[in-house]
Amino acid sequence: EPLFEAISAAAMPSIADFGIQELGNTTWAFAELRVRDAPFFTAISRQTQIVMANLQTGEEDNMARSAYALVRAFAMVQCRELPWSSGNKVEKPG
Repeated sequence: EPLFEAISAAAMPSIADFGIQELGNTTWAFAELRVRDAPFFTAISRQTQIVMANLQTGEEDNMARSAYALVRAFAMVQCRELPWSSGNKVEKPG
């Protein structure tokens, strides 16, 4: 897991720049190898909430595909203590 620790450490400072595709791909990569990095997955789930709150018209198909990948990946590593699983919400800015 040292490689994935290095990846998550390098990604954390820029996770706010991740779009839904990057969030889905990154989470899926961790999950495929059953790497469970709770702090990193928490950051991903928070950024996912922000991205979804700012969904633009016409992005629904990409959002649906990426959301599936995220949910499936979280389930694969049995990451249950994520912010969205406890009823926390991220409000849409504006």
